[in-house]
Amino acid sequence: MESEEVALFFDMDETIIATDTIFAFFDKFGKKDKAEQVYEWSKNNPEKVAEVYKIPVENVYPGMDVELICKEIISENEGISLDTFTDLVNELPFYNGAEEFFLNFKNKYGNNMFIVSSSFEPIAQGIANKLGIPMENVIATKLREENEKITEFIGPVMEAENKATAVQELAEKNNLKLKNCVGVGDGKHDHFFIRAITDSGGLGIAVSKDETLVTNSKAQIVMPTPDYNKISTAINNFAEKLASKEQ
Repeated sequence: MESEEVALFFDMDETIIATDTIFAFFDKFGKKDKAEQVYEWSKNNPEKVAEVYKIPVENVYPGMDVELICKEIISENEGISLDTFTDLVNELPFYNGAEEFFLNFKNKYGNNMFIVSSSFEPIAQGIANKLGIPMENVIATKLREENEKITEFIGPVMEAENKATAVQELAEKNNLKLKNCVGVGDGKHDHFFIRAITDSGGLGIAVSKDETLVTNSKAQIVMPTPDYNKISTAINNFAEKLASKEQ
């Protein structure tokens, strides 16, 4: 039986964390500038990615830097220690009010909090742990772990349509109705998962004014940057409306 409880689906980078965690990770290996270049190529010049990495151009996709640079780092370092991810998680800055928001939500509404992120799984899980979000409620870009090291990129990069699919699968797995869900994101490609929620009657919150995000997500609430006081108010109002409908 589907639950009538409110549930949250959050992007992570520049929504919960006040930076891009993937580029922060690449920066630890001196790869940030290269990753940014490959990112731009993947969007605007896929032929260049195909040439440099000797892959068919039809296999290039936007955001492929996440896969390609990760594979480089794993190869050059014969794996990546999990301690590297732990250290990064402890350095990452939360948006003001984010940690308190998730604690308050959990105390008031329970564990229906989910992170759907293109970042790497050990990073997203580390952030979730700090916020009290169950590990099974985290969907991110998968890596293979062996003997306390990351040894392989698995993927896929959890972006765009992949996020929407993940949200729908998580909702089904947890017996949640999308009309009772809230989707929060900042990036242009977050419109896919937020739209899956708003099309079902749920609440969409865009925490940037990216035109593609705002228009295509049909977010009912738009703010230029994450303001957790406003996010909290919006979600509490939404939850109250759900509760009143049940009575």
